[in-house]
This record gives sequence, structure tokens and C-alpha cells, in this order.
Amino acid sequence: TSNAFSFSTEAGYTSQSNLLFGKGYWLKFATEQVVSILGDVRAKDSLLVNQGWNLIGAISYPVLTEDVSSNPP
Repeated sequence: TSNAFSFSTEAGYTSQSNLLFGKGYWLKFATEQVVSILGDVRAKDSLLVNQGWNLIGAISYPVLTEDVSSNPP
């Protein structure tokens, strides 16, 4: 597996050793596999996004797309 990489317009791609809730990361794998990431459980979350593309993290459980909402709609 690769390191986890975050992205920002200021710094580009940056290798990260600690992963934060709500933030998305890229990881590269040679083959399909299941990887466990240890940490606290997050059942729901809310975060600010920018206009355009956003790379966001996930909560600890699968969620249906129709259950994701925004404010304002």
C-alpha cells in the first residue's frame, strides 16, 4: 500500500501519517483488498465544502446517497 495523500490547492498532494475526520485521502493498492483503519467511530458528520470539487472522508458506516443532504438544499 502507499502512504495516504491529502490534497490542497496551496500545497498540492501531501503525504499524511494521521487521518482526520471529514477529510478525504488517496491511497494506492496493487490489488483489490480490504484494509482496516483503526480509530474512533463516527456515526454522522457535517462539514463545510467549497464550490466545485471536494474530497471528503466517510463516516464509519455505509450510508445511502439519498440520506446525504446539504443546507441549503
